[in-house]
Amino acid sequence: MSTADEAYLRTLQDRRRKQLERLAEAAEFMADTAEMSARVHDRMVEHSPGAAERAARERRLAAAEREAARAFRAGEMPSKASREAIRASGANVDAHGPDDRSGQAGAATIRPTVARSTERDPADGPTLGT
Repeated sequence: MSTADEAYLRTLQDRRRKQLERLAEAAEFMADTAEMSARVHDRMVEHSPGAAERAARERRLAAAEREAARAFRAGEMPSKASREAIRASGANVDAHGPDDRSGQAGAATIRPTVARSTERDPADGPTLGT
């Protein structure tokens, strides 16, 4: 292998290491967020049906995300069990309704909006003052 090939390979390896570290950091942030959510749901147990189950689901997500972060830092992909736990933690809108994770019946659903251009369409005709 030539020195140019070796340099290129080192660059790719360094890029992969940095990408895996960013994935690990994102997984840790997700785990922290899930753990905070679990603590909030723990406090809601007396007032909200299903809060204990949501807290347990958030803790499973946090554990899976932390396992994923460890795998990324080791230069590996997360285990199949971890990936499945992360997928399973997501809200299933069809099965639970649009806002299952909020704990509030009838809460507004956040929907993506369509970006509107501020430019005029010439087909709309002339404007006043032009």
